[in-house]
Amino acid sequence: MRTMMTGDVARVVGVSEGTVKSWCKQGLIRPVIPADGPGVHRRFSLVDVLAVALARGLRARGVPLKVAGVALEILRGFTEADLLRAFEDGRRYILIGDHAPNGLVNREEAFGRDFDQAHEDDLLPTIVDVKVLYDKVCAKIGGPVRNRAEVLVS
Repeated sequence: MRTMMTGDVARVVGVSEGTVKSWCKQGLIRPVIPADGPGVHRRFSLVDVLAVALARGLRARGVPLKVAGVALEILRGFTEADLLRAFEDGRRYILIGDHAPNGLVNREEAFGRDFDQAHEDDLLPTIVDVKVLYDKVCAKIGGPVRNRAEVLVS
């Protein structure tokens, strides 16, 4: 599993290290390795970083904190290998709304006929392309976008 320290998370997400530490105290981000003692540094999974980047991006677009929190919890249910498997299956979108499925969905589910009905009913969900976010985060951490086989081996 690929992990990052506090400074890496701060750089990728575009906040200070103090903000990342504050998010840890609030429970918004949970390190896979906590800072339990002197010389022990927090380590975060790539999925944690994706979740925080997603929630921060949604908040910046005016999405309410409660709704952004739903997206955060959906992503936390995945490992990096799970995400890559979903991407290979064409499931790369999170829909956030009153009647949205919980998890990743494919393009048809995100933009299909239910989308047209939701538009008519003024109940459009927020749609997030998680694969694009994954690729951007991987580019920022300086590593190539990995395939599922590479993730399973690490």
